[in-house]
Amino acid sequence: MITYINNRNLEPHPDNPRRELGDLSELVASIRKQGILQNLTVVPSPDKPGKYRIVIGHRRFAAAKIAGVDDLPCAINAEMKYPEQLAVMMSENIQRSDLTITEKVGGVQMLMDFGMDAGAIASNTGISETSVRRYAKLAALNKKAMKQAEQRGATLMQFQEISDIEDDDLRSEALDKAGTAEYGIVMNRVNYKRTVSRVRPLIVAKLKEFAEQIDGEDYNRYQWQTDFWYNDVRVLERIGERKPQKGRRYVFIVKTASVSLYMERADCGAGETQAQIAAAERLKARRMHEREIAKQFRDRRDAYMTGLKLRGREEAAKRFVLWVLTRSEYMPAALNSGRFADGFELDGRGDSASTGSIRIGRDEIDEIEEKQLLTGLVLVAYDRISDMQNSLMNSIGKMEERTAIIRGLYHYMAALGYPISAEERAWMNGTHECWTYPHGEAQ
Repeated sequence: MITYINNRNLEPHPDNPRRELGDLSELVASIRKQGILQNLTVVPSPDKPGKYRIVIGHRRFAAAKIAGVDDLPCAINAEMKYPEQLAVMMSENIQRSDLTITEKVGGVQMLMDFGMDAGAIASNTGISETSVRRYAKLAALNKKAMKQAEQRGATLMQFQEISDIEDDDLRSEALDKAGTAEYGIVMNRVNYKRTVSRVRPLIVAKLKEFAEQIDGEDYNRYQWQTDFWYNDVRVLERIGERKPQKGRRYVFIVKTASVSLYMERADCGAGETQAQIAAAERLKARRMHEREIAKQFRDRRDAYMTGLKLRGREEAAKRFVLWVLTRSEYMPAALNSGRFADGFELDGRGDSASTGSIRIGRDEIDEIEEKQLLTGLVLVAYDRISDMQNSLMNSIGKMEERTAIIRGLYHYMAALGYPISAEERAWMNGTHECWTYPHGEAQ
């Protein structure tokens, strides 16, 4: 039975999952022209006699007030219990795709707080049981931070990734960066930490089959053999392929990015002093240490560039590309390799061009958006610089030239929005441990 109720006796449901009603202008115009074509569903207010709470029709109620309509057609359901009210509101908005991710999470959490399990919520709202469980898991995330992230463009997949992060600090940081290009940087660290946690014990166990773990280098006694990197997919196979020399003692040291294997020294030959050998080993260790730091820095840069969006930084992008093109040491190499080349390489042969696995006809090339093309140029240019910087201080040319290149890269990336970390800034201003690493010099 439909009853007309004055809007003064109607109130929005306090636990309506939908917090934002959106643009009401079209609905207001329709109500002014045709009136309210569909009734509202309401329940008696539990603490205000004579008043009713809206279960279905919050947008119609708000639009009617703007349109100047006082009496609204309502279906009163006095038997609908509170959990059922929440489920109905969830179902109505979800079927219309009106709820944000944050609102769905909040709605599912409220239903669970009232004792409904995932199956009951699914049957009452129309959401699949799998999705209900996913939203329930996201309920542990900070709601305010989630809403802000969603406004920045964060996706359900990103929220699911964040909810799976084991480290509390990294989870919070990922949520703060979701929806931005910096999100990739955080997830790169998360994935690397997971790799280390999984692989490090396996490497240690494998090495203990023929070597002993020690805490620090003693170059007078041990000679460096190799490093086993945590992110090497074949690392366990490589350990298994080693053939230890009979009668020689092996030791290993667990480090930040790798495990270093050493062999106990034999007596020095007549033409070579122990001090010279030790100095050479220290120099070798220094270079390995530099590569370790350089790789950490590059992984961070790569993660940012993977999600690069210019967003008003087109001029900075052009300057970056021109900087790379004017560096003569990179000109001889064709722009056909690197992390991003597959997505942006154009092949001028034949009647079409190739962008990785995608074929683009020549007539279509002119239709590529300028910003998309510029982004591609930046990424390929970045590859050319970053690919050749395998070490922070051990690359092409003199020391001053080597460090100038990597400093220049950071200068142009900062103009593209890259957030330089405190460790990277320490390297650039000369206070990083890399500059004072105790390595000695070869004699």
